[in-house]
Amino acid sequence: MLLSVAGIGFSGALLAENPPESQSPSNATVPVEFIDWVERNAANEQQYRFSNDHCVGQYFPPVSTAQTSDISSAPIEATADRSEVLDGNIYSLTGNVEANQGNQSINADQIRINQATGQADIQGNVTFREPRFRVYGDSGEVNNLNNTAEFNDVNILLYETQIRSDAKRFKRHGDDSIHLNQAVITTCPPGTTPSWSIQAESIDIREENLWGVARNPVFKFKGVPVFYLPFMTFPTSNDRLSGFLFPAVSFSDNGGLDVSLPYYFNLAPNYDLILSPRHINDRGSILESQLRHLSKRFESELNLAFLDDDPGVDNRDTDSLVDAGVIEEGEDNPFINRDRWLIGLYQDGGASAGHNTRWFSSIDFTRVSDQNYFRDLNNTAIEVSSETHLRRNGTLGYRFDNWTTTISATSYQTLVFDIVEPYQELPKINVDGSYQFDNWLLDAQHEFVSFEHSDEFDFRDRNLIIGDRSRIEYDLQWQNQEVWGFFTPGVHLKHLAFELDDANLSDGVETSQDYTTLQGSLDTGLYFEREGSLFGNNYLQTFEPRLFYFYSDFTDQSDLLRITDDNQSVDFDTADLSFDYNQLFRTTRFTGGDRLDDDHRLSVGLTTRFVNDASGQEVFRASIGQIYYFEDRRVFLTSVNEEITPSSEIAGEFSAALSNSFTWNADLIYDEEEQEVGEGRTNFRYTDDHRLINVGFNFRRRADRIDDFGRNVETHTRQSDISMILPVTDNVNIILRNLHDFTFDRELDSFGGLEYNSCCYKARFVWRRWLDSDLAEVIDEEDLDFKRGFFFDIQFKGLGSGQGKFHKLLSEAIPGFSSREQRNN
Repeated sequence: MLLSVAGIGFSGALLAENPPESQSPSNATVPVEFIDWVERNAANEQQYRFSNDHCVGQYFPPVSTAQTSDISSAPIEATADRSEVLDGNIYSLTGNVEANQGNQSINADQIRINQATGQADIQGNVTFREPRFRVYGDSGEVNNLNNTAEFNDVNILLYETQIRSDAKRFKRHGDDSIHLNQAVITTCPPGTTPSWSIQAESIDIREENLWGVARNPVFKFKGVPVFYLPFMTFPTSNDRLSGFLFPAVSFSDNGGLDVSLPYYFNLAPNYDLILSPRHINDRGSILESQLRHLSKRFESELNLAFLDDDPGVDNRDTDSLVDAGVIEEGEDNPFINRDRWLIGLYQDGGASAGHNTRWFSSIDFTRVSDQNYFRDLNNTAIEVSSETHLRRNGTLGYRFDNWTTTISATSYQTLVFDIVEPYQELPKINVDGSYQFDNWLLDAQHEFVSFEHSDEFDFRDRNLIIGDRSRIEYDLQWQNQEVWGFFTPGVHLKHLAFELDDANLSDGVETSQDYTTLQGSLDTGLYFEREGSLFGNNYLQTFEPRLFYFYSDFTDQSDLLRITDDNQSVDFDTADLSFDYNQLFRTTRFTGGDRLDDDHRLSVGLTTRFVNDASGQEVFRASIGQIYYFEDRRVFLTSVNEEITPSSEIAGEFSAALSNSFTWNADLIYDEEEQEVGEGRTNFRYTDDHRLINVGFNFRRRADRIDDFGRNVETHTRQSDISMILPVTDNVNIILRNLHDFTFDRELDSFGGLEYNSCCYKARFVWRRWLDSDLAEVIDEEDLDFKRGFFFDIQFKGLGSGQGKFHKLLSEAIPGFSSREQRNN
């Protein structure tokens, strides 16, 4: 029977009795914790895509057919086994009751609705749903006139964060806030004892703040109380919210137990703050902070850290070196009883921050209290052992239609004792233009740099040359790109001028010097293709020969060499480029701008590619080439010797993507005259939903050195780097990394550990041993000892997230780790 009912507190209703043959099953037939739970192996395509690999299932809200989300204007549609009207204003629905209004629904054994008051009394197996949550209880009442609801002995579920809770009482207020009494929350899957839970006297959830506040919570892990707090907060959505992030815990022989507890302040939609109190057992307490700010024009980040009066660390390894007389007392702790601090400011503005503007700016400024700050206080950073300088730079520029102007200032802080600090650029001005006329391309580059230095002499008491440098480069090319290949001739005009400070120069040295040279180039290549089949797959193979001719007339620049009393040469920012396949087709063999090349050569290169015919994916590429010299080179950084070789080494590059999971790349330098490999690198990577494997090897041949006892010491670089994350079970992975130096037959950095990942929580622990570089300036490299440490990290799902120092350690050590985290989270 179908009844038309108006205004029963839900703004009107459609009421129907269920026919006996299609009665809906009662909620009592499903355990309460499994309501809306979908096993992963039973999920549809969309549910499976959003589910977590490490969970056996996930909660999903039922698909809503509501035409509007506005409850006040939506009619009620209700069905029940029986219905009756009592006293004119009271409607009674009994047996398998289902009522829907907009995106709100109620299932129960019985509902009694008072039209006059808008009150609905609900009894027996009550399920109350809204888009963001579901409540199940024994009984309750709902009033949609004042938007309130109360239920007793409830189980509540928050769909977005998968948080579920058992509570003695549930109450929703008119402002959409929720209050729970005697509540226990967790994100662990149903049907098992939760691995973690929070038992609280009360919990308040406010929709506008997207967080929950637990009063007098007791955190339990595996049923054991771990800690009590007067209150704590947790997110009720995946949006950024204020609250504690997961602590970072480690232990090493460079300070002992190291614990930090970061707190995240979501101060406004466009700026936030992470404040991290940190305690190192042997050093004291550090306060670290990170402030981030976004505006219409800038993206900014400010990092600060401070440790008061560092007492230093007793280390038995360095104590033994002091006892043996290898180092002097105090060299193992050079900054004892001193304040340690860090300041870091990073900012991108305008176009640098992704905005559609012609101007752009950037600031990259980091300063620390001393050279050993990172090595002593940042044990989880891989790169600090090889960091030699901190660069401080500020840049401001503007882009016109064809021109770009930039002014910048750069200085450095040196982090090691036995290396020359780079020159300061105060300032550096660039004015660069580019014009295209049909196939003609004209580039014009103008640069002025004033090179300064913080010291008059370097660490070896050698004179430092300072001064100004101007450089102008004009390039005109005719770019002809066709289906059959390309043909690009070009002419290049380069001018170089110096104004040197005469303070450290020898008598008679010209302080004003300028040089000009004219260059020509021709870059041309052909494309050949053929079709074939390999391992049952059709492919397209290319054959791409390439010739690059380059001529640059010799310009005598010997007046830049040995111009101080201790034979120093002008070298502000220049070095020889490392030779590789790409170097075959460059118009210079130097980095920086202190020299003008002399060259007369022909580079010959050959590339072949195998491209999958169906997908268009490049599955294999190989390139090999060599330079043939027609004249000897006479321009160098520090000497006037001629380089007499008819050809360069042979350079090769190789890569393969045999599947979506497996990639390989390598490059090789072969010395044809010595008939030996001069340099080579190769890397293999395999990655899928569960595994990540990296295998790399690096080799570089160097001349042997003579030690203090007159013995030859091999200095070749021969290193392997192997890292992997492999599943042991569905939830447990093993984490391994080994960086091995075959020259001295030792590990440079190695660690091993386990990762556990489930619906409830993710935990990782790693034991690490790495080379101690603190004393690299005072003892020989082969005599360096090791540091050891234990690192632990745990994240409880649903209580927020964070990527701290342990995450940074794994990201730097294991290529592909960050991408894996994004996929698995």
